[in-house]
Amino acid sequence: MSRHVLYRAYTSNGDLLYIGITDDPHTRFAFHDWVTPWWHEVAETKLEEYGSRWEAMEAERAAILAEVPFHNVLANHRWHTKWRPAPPSQAARDAVDRLGERPVAS
Repeated sequence: MSRHVLYRAYTSNGDLLYIGITDDPHTRFAFHDWVTPWWHEVAETKLEEYGSRWEAMEAERAAILAEVPFHNVLANHRWHTKWRPAPPSQAARDAVDRLGERPVAS
């Protein structure tokens, strides 16, 4: 069974740098360490597990919009204030749950 994890990355001062989701935190954090220029600023990460990929994605979106992490593009560009997509169908949610790990280019 896959894990569906939402993570938050903080500085040593408690500033929120980034919010993301993954099914493998260890591998995802190693990837960030390899390609993300600001990842060295991360002093703490907090994890929350969800029952499905869809629930994790919804929680990620809500958290980014509410908490405005410094390095999330969605939060920094502020275009989200007008972006209100229609709720997806159950078939779309099921398809997302079957996808597994999203592409790491995010």
